[in-house]
Amino acid sequence: MTTIEFFHDAVCGWCYLLSPRLRQLSEKYNVKVIHRAFVLQKSEDEMIVRFGSMAQAKQEILNHWRHCQLNAEDPNRIDIEGMRNANFNYPSGLNAALAAKTAEIFGGHIGHWDYFDAVQTAHLKHNLNISDTSVLLNIAERLGYFREQFIDVMMHQDTLSLVNSDNK
Repeated sequence: MTTIEFFHDAVCGWCYLLSPRLRQLSEKYNVKVIHRAFVLQKSEDEMIVRFGSMAQAKQEILNHWRHCQLNAEDPNRIDIEGMRNANFNYPSGLNAALAAKTAEIFGGHIGHWDYFDAVQTAHLKHNLNISDTSVLLNIAERLGYFREQFIDVMMHQDTLSLVNSDNK
């Protein structure tokens, strides 16, 4: 069996386009996909260092979204103007990575994948703030996880260690 390691960040538009394509590949050719929570910037401070300011970060990232939208099979999956008008700073992917890793702890790589796809849709299509723990817990509940159990594991140091391990 062929194995693919999918290094991804929930804020990445290219990952959003790749995930359904990997699902098709996995199903058609019996490919195993291992998910790695690869966080591009873990905090606003890291985003400011990389982009110069939070406003510039949002502008640059939405420019990436535009390129993703141009390459999307369904351009309506990405709502650039909705995110441009959102009243929060562009989020880092750290909390979403912790949540996806939590889903993996409970549901294996399929749990991780399902959560990752749901959080990306919440972010890129519905323009939700995926740094907000309540948003992440709502997604977890919608996928059948128990809120209190999920947050306990998500905030545990071992889960952060697993995310950090994926980033090495």
